[in-house]
Amino acid sequence: MSNLYNLFWWDKDGNQHNELERHPLDDTFKSAMARLTRGPAAMMGAVQKVMVTDMDDFTNYLWEDGRLIFPTEEQIKSRGKE
Repeated sequence: MSNLYNLFWWDKDGNQHNELERHPLDDTFKSAMARLTRGPAAMMGAVQKVMVTDMDDFTNYLWEDGRLIFPTEEQIKSRGKE
Protein backbone atom coordinates (compact mmCIF):
# COMPACT_ATOMS: atom_id res chain seq x y z
CA MET A 1 0.00 0.00 0.00
CA SER A 2 1.27 3.45 -0.89
CA ASN A 3 1.22 6.54 1.30
CA LEU A 4 -0.21 8.66 -1.51
CA TYR A 5 -3.91 9.37 -1.94
CA ASN A 6 -6.39 10.93 -4.33
CA LEU A 7 -9.13 13.35 -3.26
CA PHE A 8 -12.21 13.63 -5.45
CA TRP A 9 -15.46 15.52 -5.01
CA TRP A 10 -18.75 15.73 -6.89
CA ASP A 11 -20.90 18.81 -7.36
CA LYS A 12 -24.69 18.96 -7.23
CA ASP A 13 -24.89 18.31 -11.00
CA GLY A 14 -22.95 15.04 -10.61
CA ASN A 15 -19.71 16.32 -12.12
CA GLN A 16 -16.55 14.78 -10.64
CA HIS A 17 -13.59 16.98 -9.68
CA ASN A 18 -10.07 15.81 -8.87
CA GLU A 19 -8.94 18.02 -5.97
CA LEU A 20 -5.59 16.32 -5.22
CA GLU A 21 -3.86 13.47 -6.99
CA ARG A 22 -1.10 11.18 -5.65
CA HIS A 23 -0.72 13.34 -2.57
CA PRO A 24 0.42 12.50 0.99
CA LEU A 25 -1.94 12.91 3.95
CA ASP A 26 -0.38 16.19 5.02
CA ASP A 27 -1.86 19.47 6.25
CA THR A 28 -2.77 20.49 2.68
CA PHE A 29 -4.74 17.27 2.21
CA LYS A 30 -6.47 17.58 5.60
CA SER A 31 -7.33 21.21 4.93
CA ALA A 32 -8.87 20.33 1.56
CA MET A 33 -10.96 17.56 3.14
CA ALA A 34 -12.20 19.92 5.88
CA ARG A 35 -13.05 22.60 3.30
CA LEU A 36 -14.92 20.14 1.09
CA THR A 37 -16.91 18.50 3.90
CA ARG A 38 -17.44 21.40 6.33
CA GLY A 39 -16.81 24.56 4.32
CA PRO A 40 -19.34 26.99 2.84
CA ALA A 41 -19.78 25.02 -0.40
CA ALA A 42 -20.60 21.86 1.57
CA MET A 43 -23.03 23.75 3.82
CA MET A 44 -24.79 25.22 0.78
CA GLY A 45 -25.07 21.78 -0.87
CA ALA A 46 -22.68 22.55 -3.74
CA VAL A 47 -20.42 19.66 -2.70
CA GLN A 48 -22.45 16.45 -2.75
CA LYS A 49 -19.80 13.77 -2.30
CA VAL A 50 -16.14 13.53 -1.25
CA MET A 51 -14.03 10.41 -1.70
CA VAL A 52 -10.44 9.52 -0.82
CA THR A 53 -8.80 6.60 -2.61
CA ASP A 54 -5.37 5.08 -2.20
CA MET A 55 -3.04 4.28 -5.07
CA ASP A 56 -4.61 0.82 -5.41
CA ASP A 57 -7.96 2.61 -6.01
CA PHE A 58 -9.47 1.39 -2.73
CA THR A 59 -11.89 3.79 -1.08
CA ASN A 60 -10.49 4.98 2.25
CA TYR A 61 -13.10 7.66 2.99
CA LEU A 62 -16.56 8.47 1.62
CA TRP A 63 -18.68 11.45 2.65
CA GLU A 64 -22.02 11.98 0.94
CA ASP A 65 -24.85 14.49 1.39
CA GLY A 66 -23.43 15.83 4.63
CA ARG A 67 -22.70 12.56 6.38
CA LEU A 68 -19.87 10.08 6.67
CA ILE A 69 -20.61 6.83 4.83
CA PHE A 70 -17.25 5.07 5.11
CA PRO A 71 -15.65 4.26 7.43
CA THR A 72 -18.67 3.79 9.64
CA GLU A 73 -18.73 5.09 13.19
CA GLU A 74 -18.49 1.51 14.44
CA GLN A 75 -15.37 0.91 12.34
CA ILE A 76 -13.76 4.07 13.69
CA LYS A 77 -14.53 3.08 17.27
CA SER A 78 -13.21 -0.48 16.79
CA ARG A 79 -9.94 0.85 15.30
CA GLY A 80 -9.47 2.95 18.42
CA LYS A 81 -9.55 -0.19 20.57
CA GLU A 82 -6.71 -1.84 18.62
